[in-house]
Order: sequence, then structure tokens, then C-alpha cells
Amino acid sequence: MPTYFIGFLTPLRKFDAFIIDPYKPIPLDQRHLTLVYLGYLKNSEKRDLSYRIGEGLDFKAIRIVFTSLGVFPSTRKPKYLAALPEPRDVDKLLSLRRRLEEFFKEYVKDRYEEFKPHVSIAYTKSKADLELQKKAAKIVKKCRGIKESLTLDKLYLFKAEKGSISPIFVI
Repeated sequence: MPTYFIGFLTPLRKFDAFIIDPYKPIPLDQRHLTLVYLGYLKNSEKRDLSYRIGEGLDFKAIRIVFTSLGVFPSTRKPKYLAALPEPRDVDKLLSLRRRLEEFFKEYVKDRYEEFKPHVSIAYTKSKADLELQKKAAKIVKKCRGIKESLTLDKLYLFKAEKGSISPIFVI
């Protein structure tokens, strides 16, 4: 069953050179930054949402600098390696997220306690053991000092299904 979210396409590349086995890079066209999760939408909600998107949201491009790599969901279970934005850029993203939550308030189904913006770069299916934790820590350490900036100028409504995402509307 598909779910939906609002965010940016974020084809970051600079961290890829540091990814080692058992991690596998996430394809560039699947890398994204989620701002608002909408979850499953009924057909009537999708139709209404498309009208709401048509009303437009005043949005200006933002430049975000990604300066480090982190692990998700935690250091004990490092299933994903993710690029993290600079703290000042987190504030920009949080501000935009709040505006989106207000604009689409009737569709937002899941509000996270804490917003942790990130772009997943690589994943593993390996068991979360001490060896994986050490490899993840080694990769994160090697990525210190790596910077990559993106100008995010198009917000999308995404559809996520069976481990794949696709943008369906520009907001």
C-alpha cells in the first residue's frame, strides 16, 4: 500500500566514495529529504490534496550544506548512513516544515516528536552487531570535513511503495 510525503530530491554524491561493504549506496534518484509525512491517502484525499497543491505555497529556494554523515536509526542499529545538514540549515528546514504542516494540516497524519532532517546515502541488510557498529563509526569518521551543498528549489509530493519513491507533483 503506497504512502505519501512532501520533501526534496537530494542527489548528494560526495559521501559515496566512503561507503564500504556491507553498506550499499542508495540510487541517486531515490535520495530525498522528507519534510512532512502524510502516510496512506484515500483516493478522495489524493484528489483533494492535488487541488490544495494547485492553490500553491509561497516557497523560495533554500541552500543547504551537508557537513557530516550519521547513522540511523541509532548507533546500536546502524542500518542507514545519512548525510546531515549544518545546524543553521536545520533551522531553515524546520521553519519550512512548520509552514508545510500548517498548509497541509488536514493531511498530516504523523508528527514526529523531534525533526531530524537527513538524506539516506547507504543502507545495509546486515545484522546490527558490534562489527557493523565499528564499520559505521569508521565511515562516519572518514566523512568528517566533507561538505556538499545543494540548492533545493522544488518541493515534491512523493509516493513511496515497495521500497521505492517517485515524485508525483511539484508543489
